[in-house]
Amino acid sequence: MLKKKHGFATNIMSIGPAGEWGYAMATVAVTDMEGNPARHCGRGGMGAVMGSKGIKAIIIDDSGAPPMLYKNKDLYRKLAANWAQELVKTKKVLTDYGTANLVTVINSLGYLPTRNFSSGTFEGVDSISGEMLKETIEKRKGKPSHACQPGCPIRRSNVYNDDKGNYLTAGFEYETIGLIGPNCGIGDLDFIAGMDRTCDDLGLDTMELGVTMGIIMDVGMIPFGDKEKMLQLVEEVKMNTLLGKLIGQGAALTGRVVGAKRIPVVKGQGISCYDPRGGKATGVTYATSPMGADHTAGNCLPGRTGYRPITNDPNFLNTEEGTIQLSKEMQYMMGVFDYSGICCFVGPASDSVEWVAKLINVKLGSNLTLEDMLYLSKKMIKNELLFNQRAGIEQSGNVLPQFFYQERLTPNDYLFNISQEKLVEAFNELDEIL
Repeated sequence: MLKKKHGFATNIMSIGPAGEWGYAMATVAVTDMEGNPARHCGRGGMGAVMGSKGIKAIIIDDSGAPPMLYKNKDLYRKLAANWAQELVKTKKVLTDYGTANLVTVINSLGYLPTRNFSSGTFEGVDSISGEMLKETIEKRKGKPSHACQPGCPIRRSNVYNDDKGNYLTAGFEYETIGLIGPNCGIGDLDFIAGMDRTCDDLGLDTMELGVTMGIIMDVGMIPFGDKEKMLQLVEEVKMNTLLGKLIGQGAALTGRVVGAKRIPVVKGQGISCYDPRGGKATGVTYATSPMGADHTAGNCLPGRTGYRPITNDPNFLNTEEGTIQLSKEMQYMMGVFDYSGICCFVGPASDSVEWVAKLINVKLGSNLTLEDMLYLSKKMIKNELLFNQRAGIEQSGNVLPQFFYQERLTPNDYLFNISQEKLVEAFNELDEIL
C-alpha cells in the first residue's frame, strides 16, 4: 500500500504487529529491490522501539536529493570496481550458495545447534544444505543469487519460491535455516521458508523465534520436530494471546517462565547458530559483545585470523588468551564495517579494512590508516559499553549460560572452558587505549 501511494522507487522501513504489540523479538523490516520486506534489523527488539513511539513505517524517497560528493570521483570508482572484481572471485561460494553453505560446514565441525543446543550435529542435514537450497530454488525458477542492494558484487542473498513457483521469501539465511530447522529438530526447507515468510509478515526475528521454540520443545510443551504444533504456537503469536505474548518476548523470558534448564541466551538475547562449545572464539564474542549474543559483532569462523601477526599464529590461537584476543580483533574489524556502512560479507580481515580506508580517503580527501580505522572502531565499542553501563548492563554480564561449561556437546565432547573472569575483563584494555 505504501509503495503504491509513494512510488515503487521509495524504500520502506516498517514494523509489523509484533512491533506494535511491543514484542522483544520485534524487527524493523526493510524492503529489498523488489519491494519485499524481507531484510530485517532483527536483533534487540528494534521493532518494539519503533512501535513504542507510534511509528509504523519510515518512507525514504531520494528523488531530487543532492548528488554524493567526492574529492576524486574517478579514482573512487576505479578503486571500487577493482575491489568488486576481487570480491567476485574470492566470495564465489557465497554467490553460489549464500550463507546456507555453512549448514554442512558447521555440522561437519560438530557445533550446529540441534534440539535446543543439546547436540552439535543433525541427522537430516542434507535436506537443508546449501546445495539442496540452490537446487530447490533453481527448480522453482527463483533466484539462487540475488543482490540486497544495487551494485552488490557478492550477491549472496536469494529468492525462494514455493512448490507452485510463487514468491515465498527472500534473504533465506543460514541462521534462519539452522535455528528454526535443526535447533527445533526440523529438516524441511519449505516449512522453514514458510516460517521465514510469517516472520517477514509479523515482523519477528527468525533467530530469536528459533531459539525460543527450541526451549519450548526441550521442556516438553511440544515434541521436537512437530511442525503442526509449532504452527499452532506461531498462531498464538499472531493472535496476541497470553501464550503468544510470552513467546513474543523471546527466549530469556520464555525459558524462565516454563522452567527450562537450558536457556541459550546472553544479555537477554538468544544465541545465534554456532554452539560456543565448538566455536569458542565466537562464544567469546557472544559473551563480550555489547549487543549480547551477536555473532555479527565478530564471528570467528574457521580460518579467520586477526589483524596482527600473533593472531595469525595457530599455536597462539589455540590458547585461552589467543581465543579471547581473536574475538576482540574480529570485533574491532567488524566495527569498521558498522560505522562505515559497508556490508560485513566483504570479510572481516585487515585487507578489507584497508580497502575501506582507501575508499574513505579518496572520497573525503583524508589520510586514514588501518590503525586509525581500528581506533575509531574501538571508540565506538567503548561508547556502546558506556551506554550499556548507564542502562544497567554491566560487564559482569559477559558470561555464557552455565550449561555450556557443564554439558559436553556430542558427538565431539566439546566444552566451553574460557575463564568467566577473563570474559568480564575482556574490554578493560579500551580504558588504556582510549
